[in-house]
Amino acid sequence: MSGKDKPSKKKEVFSLSIKVGIIDSHFVFTTIYKKDFMKHIVITRCKFGKDEDFQKYFEVMKKTYIPSINSQTDKNFSIALIVNPRHYDLIRNEINKDIEIVKFVDQQEDYKDLEVRQKIDLISFSDTKKDYKDFVVKNNITIQTRHDCDDVMNSNYIEYIHKLYNENKDKYDDFILNFHPTKLIVETGKEYTHGRDYSKVCSMFTTLIQKSVKHGIMDCVHDHLKGFTRNIIYIPRGYVKLGIHGNNTISKLTDNDKPLN
Repeated sequence: MSGKDKPSKKKEVFSLSIKVGIIDSHFVFTTIYKKDFMKHIVITRCKFGKDEDFQKYFEVMKKTYIPSINSQTDKNFSIALIVNPRHYDLIRNEINKDIEIVKFVDQQEDYKDLEVRQKIDLISFSDTKKDYKDFVVKNNITIQTRHDCDDVMNSNYIEYIHKLYNENKDKYDDFILNFHPTKLIVETGKEYTHGRDYSKVCSMFTTLIQKSVKHGIMDCVHDHLKGFTRNIIYIPRGYVKLGIHGNNTISKLTDNDKPLN
């Protein structure tokens, strides 16, 4: 075989258009030819009914979530974004173009006030939750990571998840990586411990790994994820931070949270 006839070793990019339930998702995978091809998706909720509520969180995102995502040393992952379609392009433009995003939205274009959750003004995502599960099951997304739109991940977070995956994938068919967060005051940069004992319950920073995908990580609240598998690896603080800012109504500092800086 002559040199010009040899197959190319360059990465091959292919597109996969999928209609799932009430959404159309366009997911681009960058495929590297290797023995064990793993798919990893980070699921993020950022669906607001009112533009002013989105803008408040968007300013926080630009200080927390977005730079965290863009700084990852290992970019072998995609984002599943539950979002109001009016706000998608604003987020997409801030995130590195080499990071693929799967958009999950409602068919309807108008978002009524009745659909807004009273406490945090986030639209109920019960419809997109099913669509997301259908998507990850159909595409056999091995690794699913929860991460809210106002929280922080260290730059080696995805890299460390992949390291733990490779170390444990032959031991378990299904397992959970349960990361213990600290609390970050976004406005001041002050950091505190998170006083809850997450060695006994899954945190909001949980990664679900399944050899044969049966569950979406959003099928239940994070406290109940241990119902999916008994194989739970607890990781003490050092990789993720829960953002505390003026728009929080649920996440607050408590007497059990101690200053770290």
